[in-house]
Amino acid sequence: MTVDINEVNDVADLDHYGRVWEQALAVTPAANFFQSLDWLRLSWPCFPRWQRLRALVSSSGDPWVVPFCVREERFKVGPLRLLTFPLNDWAGEFAPLGSDPATALRRGLEHAFATPRDWDLIDLRWTDEDFLPAAVEAFRAVGVRPQVEVRMERPVVAFTPDEPYEDQLSKKLRQNLRRSRKQLEAMGRFTVEHFRPAAGDDPRMDFFEACSRVGKESWQHQEKAGFTSDPVRAQMHGIHLAAAALGQLTLTTVRLDGLPIAFVYGFHHQGRTIAFRNGYDPQHAKTGVGALALHEWLLHCEASGDRLIDLGPGTYEYKLRAANAMRKTYSVAHHSRYAVRSQLMRAWRSIEPAFRGREAFEKRRLVQ
Repeated sequence: MTVDINEVNDVADLDHYGRVWEQALAVTPAANFFQSLDWLRLSWPCFPRWQRLRALVSSSGDPWVVPFCVREERFKVGPLRLLTFPLNDWAGEFAPLGSDPATALRRGLEHAFATPRDWDLIDLRWTDEDFLPAAVEAFRAVGVRPQVEVRMERPVVAFTPDEPYEDQLSKKLRQNLRRSRKQLEAMGRFTVEHFRPAAGDDPRMDFFEACSRVGKESWQHQEKAGFTSDPVRAQMHGIHLAAAALGQLTLTTVRLDGLPIAFVYGFHHQGRTIAFRNGYDPQHAKTGVGALALHEWLLHCEASGDRLIDLGPGTYEYKLRAANAMRKTYSVAHHSRYAVRSQLMRAWRSIEPAFRGREAFEKRRLVQ
């Protein structure tokens, strides 16, 4: 059976395939906002170095999309061109779109090997542990044996109908959260406000501005991928509007005398939610308001019917205290035999764990 595949190299040209993209996303298992066309359009300018879109779109039979891109990154062996997904560690998992992502990936790899090579390395860095066997099999189906490594661990919260989330927390953590609330209530008018619009509702830009205001005071402002840092700041306005329009936005603010002092900002889709960014005013750090805001946001997600909350890349202590499980994200890679620097990198990756120790090696690769 011949499969019609369209390769799109300009983000602006994706508008022509918007309907196919939407259809593929609608049937994608465990889909999330980061697989939406809106996200790709808005986040594309945020990557700081050269990159070229190689999105593969097929409407033959069941629609599918493999949003590949080629980007240049620098390593110890020198610059390399990576064929990968355009996620850039914004979240912890990514996969092709469609009812059968494994088949879509295999067809995408077949296309990559059948067309002129503009890459030194294929690196699917955000492969969730559930999709790992299918990803490995897709590589083997095109005749290569991929190199598999743990890229990061992600603390998650899995809600169950048998036991409320709050009952699963340690006694010490519950005491600390109650203490935080009492401290803040003693300081003024303490309020918690949630915003989770349905598709087409008012996007409430006042909530966006509240998060931005706290973000400018938070430690995240100094981070390259922080809520208000360059070049993210220029895109966040549009991201907020897009997520709200899709009905996939969920956020919580904590306020004192009407002024925001902490926030948690995330995206939800089909019962799965990702904590995208959070922050707090350092003037109130000693009250534990950051942990309290995350707790209130999680309770709201539970009450809204979410099943799995991904607290995002990185193993900060506050995430580990809130989580009740961990998930691993893998890098599934193939190094071109015709690219010398890529082969040097493959050789080093294969022996590096022995030099550093497996635990130290994995920690080095975690995204904080």
